[in-house]
Amino acid sequence: MKVVYYAVGIAVLVLVCVWITRPTTCVRKTLPDKTFQKNSKAVINWDKRFSFVPNNILTCSQLFNGNSELPSSFSKDYQGYVSTFQNTTKKRDPGEGYTAQITVAFKAYLELASHSSVKTICETGFNAGHSTFGWLTINPNAHVYSFDIGVHRYAKPMAEYIRKLHPGRFNITWGDSTKTIPIFHRQHPEVLCDLIIIDGGHTTGICKADLLNFKKMANNDSIVILDNYPQKSWKFNQILGDVWEWAKRNGEISEIFRCHVDAKPSDFGFSVGKIINNCC
Repeated sequence: MKVVYYAVGIAVLVLVCVWITRPTTCVRKTLPDKTFQKNSKAVINWDKRFSFVPNNILTCSQLFNGNSELPSSFSKDYQGYVSTFQNTTKKRDPGEGYTAQITVAFKAYLELASHSSVKTICETGFNAGHSTFGWLTINPNAHVYSFDIGVHRYAKPMAEYIRKLHPGRFNITWGDSTKTIPIFHRQHPEVLCDLIIIDGGHTTGICKADLLNFKKMANNDSIVILDNYPQKSWKFNQILGDVWEWAKRNGEISEIFRCHVDAKPSDFGFSVGKIINNCC
């Protein structure tokens, strides 16, 4: 009988220890939808902005109920800009693909950027600036901070082109993002990202560094987009997927949805998640 009592006592003690040392849950007060506090972290209510995503999504074609046309809410200025912008880009002969070529993905990126509370958008991988141009046009209150290696001969001319179109709303930092983002953050701690897009170096080290460095610049409940994952055949799918899945397992992000473009010959996908801030 004493053995039984002893065993029960040990079990109770173990349960008490587990309860005391259990991880606590981060609880954040949700601010009004349009609240933005400069130099402090704001909380954005994203729920209504994901109404375009169906339950159990498998392919990107399911977004927006299958309607991949660009939103009619685009300003008249955008319609005028886009023709000139595309012509200028073609003259520079960009050597890489870009998200705007996949209409449904571009539409999703624009939808998230158009949120009234999105004031600051941070991206790695400017390339020729198609997405940057779209964000600045769809959201007249947004400021884009871009980080790009600057190796493509068209990148700097296109950045200057966008800077002239949207004066005072676009900053770009050239160089290795694994070094430039931390330096920028130290010099500008007041810049906090509401929407983060990772589309820079497609290696495990660079992608992971960009994610973790941007996390330090994130607002509460910032949204992060990882370009080019998932994809079926592209060689970087496994590399980027490893980083994304690692971030999920380690509590860096919480995935909201992912999708793959099923239209041939396209092989493109992207993943969207919420940054998990270590508030506790």
